[in-house]
Amino acid sequence: MPFRPRVVLKAPEAQTMPLFIANLAGGYTIDYGALMMSVLFCSLPTVIIFFILQKQFAEGITGAVK
Repeated sequence: MPFRPRVVLKAPEAQTMPLFIANLAGGYTIDYGALMMSVLFCSLPTVIIFFILQKQFAEGITGAVK
């Protein structure tokens, strides 16, 4: 599978979080602890925003059904 972001983003400081996670999973051995911690760190902002705005999401879903 060609992975173009690795070619385009050559500088380590320009890498995105999903690209960093993909680089952790590459190679012969996988450090599952670091991989799971980085996945948690990457998804945590989305989960926090969802729980803060949960009422608005529910109102939006039920409001469209009327």
